Amino acid sequence: MGHTSWYHAAILIPLRARGAAMKHLEIVERVRPIVEEAGHLALKLREEGLKIIDKPDGTPVTNADEAVSEFLTHELLAAYPNTRVISEEHADLSGTNHPLTWAIDPIDGTKKYCAGKSVWCVMIALFDTQPIASIIYFPEGPVWYYAERGKGAYMEDSHGVHKLKVSEPTNPPRFVHAPHFEYPVGELGTYGFMKWTRKLVWHKIDAYLYSDIGYWDLIPPMLIATEAGGVVVDLHGKPVQLVNPNAVQHGCILGQPKAVELALAAIRKH
Repeated sequence: MGHTSWYHAAILIPLRARGAAMKHLEIVERVRPIVEEAGHLALKLREEGLKIIDKPDGTPVTNADEAVSEFLTHELLAAYPNTRVISEEHADLSGTNHPLTWAIDPIDGTKKYCAGKSVWCVMIALFDTQPIASIIYFPEGPVWYYAERGKGAYMEDSHGVHKLKVSEPTNPPRFVHAPHFEYPVGELGTYGFMKWTRKLVWHKIDAYLYSDIGYWDLIPPMLIATEAGGVVVDLHGKPVQLVNPNAVQHGCILGQPKAVELALAAIRKH
């Protein structure tokens, strides 16, 4: 993954061993082997040759997306029977009526995955009205991001395990907005909520402004950001509440708290 270039710029709190983080992250520790196996399945299917089709919105989907989604759904419901699942590839709230739900993005970064590049990941998160646990796996690092509510956010790579913490915003703050975002605040960026969450915790940006986003793309990185000291709010400045029955959040801002306040002030001027 080549992360060494940003180590001096980021505030990372080294931990002595993986166990120091994992011992109190019970959900993450339990589902980590499932997510790791899902990543290996995606690698195996790419080696065997992918079947690629375009969705109605023009983005690609592969047989690997479908297979990994089905694998994760089966394994997570087996491990946690009293939950339900929503996936990017199967966007229906299936299972029980239990309020606990898994959000799954089986392959985040499908275009890069199809092109044989390494910057793609498997993302899952457990949530009620707020994220509870999140685990994100880049198989070709390997690099892990994980968090549980109230217990901090961590990154794990070949250098060890590090606790993540957002920095103070720069002056002027670095804002980036997604394509088609209705308020041109800051620089035009790309889609990819996890991509910009990583840039936030690496201190490359201060806030990212997004339009409509599915829960499977939003929730896993959302918990990484908030447990690292960031915030995720709607366009009125209120914390995002995960209650939309269509599993879509209509507009949100991710960022360092002070920077998000400044971004909201800029939006109000439009």
